[in-house]
Amino acid sequence: MVSFKSIALSASFAAAVSAESLADCLTADSNLEVFTPSSADWETVITPFNKRLLNTFIPAALVKPANAEGVSTAVKCAAAAGVHVSPRSGGHSYAAAGLGMRNGSLVVDTSRMNHVSVDSNGVATAGTGTLLGDYALTIGLEGWAMAHGTCPTVGIGGHVGYGGYGLDSRLWGLALDHVIEAETVLASGEIVTVNKDTNPDLFWAIRGSAVSFGITTQYKFQTHPAPETSIEFIYAYTWVCPFDHSSYHLTLSSALQS
Repeated sequence: MVSFKSIALSASFAAAVSAESLADCLTADSNLEVFTPSSADWETVITPFNKRLLNTFIPAALVKPANAEGVSTAVKCAAAAGVHVSPRSGGHSYAAAGLGMRNGSLVVDTSRMNHVSVDSNGVATAGTGTLLGDYALTIGLEGWAMAHGTCPTVGIGGHVGYGGYGLDSRLWGLALDHVIEAETVLASGEIVTVNKDTNPDLFWAIRGSAVSFGITTQYKFQTHPAPETSIEFIYAYTWVCPFDHSSYHLTLSSALQS
C-alpha cells in the first residue's frame, strides 16, 4: 500500500523539478489554478472556516485542480520539492486540517471538481469538491437519496472519507457505506480506480481513513429510491451557559424522512 509517508518518484522527474521552484512546477500544468503568497486572492483562499485559527497554518501554496491529472501533477511537484501535501474539500474542519496542520504545506483544494450525475439505476457520480447541499438536491430531483450529513456547505470529500453520519443513518448507515467505487491519486502520482474488485485493500482503507492513502477525486455511490413522504419536526430547548449563566434559546429545525 502506498502512503504519503513513503513517496517514490522517478529520478528523472525529481531532478527536473529540483531546478525549479514549487510554484514553477505547478504553474506548468494547465489543469491547475495556482495560488501563492504573492497572489491577489491568497488571504481569501487560505482563510480557515474556524476564524479562531486564522494565520495559524500558512501553506507554501494552494492549488485548485480541474481533474485527477491536475492532482497527480500537484502531488509529484510537492513530493519532489519535499513539501507536505494536504487535500481540502469543503474546508469545514474546525481544526483547519485542510491547511495541513503545519506551515509550508501544499493544499490541494478539490472545489473545482464539483460535478454530480446519477443514472437510472441510482448510481451517483460526484467529484470530491461537491458540497452536500448540491449533491443532495441533484440526486433528489432525480428521485434518489442516501445517508449523509445535514450541513449543505460541507464538502463530500472529507465527509465521505471519514464517515458521513446523518438523519437517515439508522436506515441506511453512513455516507461511506454507499461508496461502490472511487478515483484516487496515490502518493506516487498514479491515478487508480478503486472498488471491491480493483485495489480492494485501498477500497477498504479510503472508506474511513481516506487521506492517509491518497487523494480521492471522485466517488460513485449506490443510492436508494427517495421516500415518497417525510416527517418535518421542530424542537426548541434552553441552554444555560456554564460560564456566565446566560440563557440561549436555540431552535433547530430539520426534516426526517420516514
